[in-house]
Amino acid sequence: MLSLWALDPTGVPRGLLEPLTAKAVTRYNNLTTFLFELGLDDDLVRRLSPGWSVMATDGPLHFSGAIREFVTQVDGSGGTLTISGRCELHRLADRVVYPDPTKEPGAQGRARYDLRGPAETIIKTLVNLNAGPAALSARRSPALVVAESRGLGGNTSCSERFSSLLEACQKVANPAGLRFIATRNDERQIVFDVEPTRDLTRQVRLVASGDVKNAAPTGNVVIVGGQGEGADRKLKEYTSAPGTWGHRIETFKDRRDTNDDTDLDKAGAEALAEAGPRNSASFTLEEDDGTTFGIDFDLGDTITLEVGPVEYTEQVTSAEITWTGTGRTVKLGVGPDAENIPAWSPRVNDLAGRLQRLEAQ
Repeated sequence: MLSLWALDPTGVPRGLLEPLTAKAVTRYNNLTTFLFELGLDDDLVRRLSPGWSVMATDGPLHFSGAIREFVTQVDGSGGTLTISGRCELHRLADRVVYPDPTKEPGAQGRARYDLRGPAETIIKTLVNLNAGPAALSARRSPALVVAESRGLGGNTSCSERFSSLLEACQKVANPAGLRFIATRNDERQIVFDVEPTRDLTRQVRLVASGDVKNAAPTGNVVIVGGQGEGADRKLKEYTSAPGTWGHRIETFKDRRDTNDDTDLDKAGAEALAEAGPRNSASFTLEEDDGTTFGIDFDLGDTITLEVGPVEYTEQVTSAEITWTGTGRTVKLGVGPDAENIPAWSPRVNDLAGRLQRLEAQ
């Protein structure tokens, strides 16, 4: 059952809201978005204004976030107020990674922010220095604290220059199998943490009867270009098996920012994974004992999907949850294209990222 609290600009709960309609879309290591329609006959609803937030709970499902838009509709019966916004991960989405987070932009003495170590440690260091308590005072996100690292995720690296903080953390977390958590505690703090995703392919088996897609790879050979010009540029080739689709599909990955073999190897592996075969499904989940979202499995977990006579193992990437007076409906997204993202969208995002990196050189 959904409980929806209104929080004033200082984070103090001011009472429960009773939405007429309620919907949230939760995403793996990305922004949860929400929309709630409220009746204007409620005194608490009439107090809502810019700076307020909401906190929603439904069993183990828990999220909070700032209201970003108010839409008022007034009619003879009193009218409604529709509020929408984003979860606490907006605190990462609203920051970029400084080459030297301890200094103002005009005093940067480094070309890039480079760090090696456990994936969890890198993520939490990035957040702490660019949005958390260790950030410059003007950049600190109010009430945000970062949990202590336990060294999860294996060793990796990052190299960033004025890129999105959320995207920089995603690049480290997703290959390492880590899930972001940002929740409010009793002290009105927003605690950023990570936890490992789970392989539940043997425990959770779902029958998909909705929109199911099985797409060929966009590449299985990638040439990564490091530093240098022309014939002197460092180039490395990485390949993956063609699989049942066949064909050799070549792509190029520009990493002119580094000549380090570890960084180039990582870029090659990430490019191959991103370009691999893409199985995805979007369907209404029949929740029951053993198949309840948020209890038996969660975002980032890998489950088994039965599509007719064929079985796929894929990661849970999104869940669109709609609450009504009789319960809730969960539309589950499994696989990288679960929200019907066009096939060209990752390429557009990649181009946007490259442009941003070039502009920040």
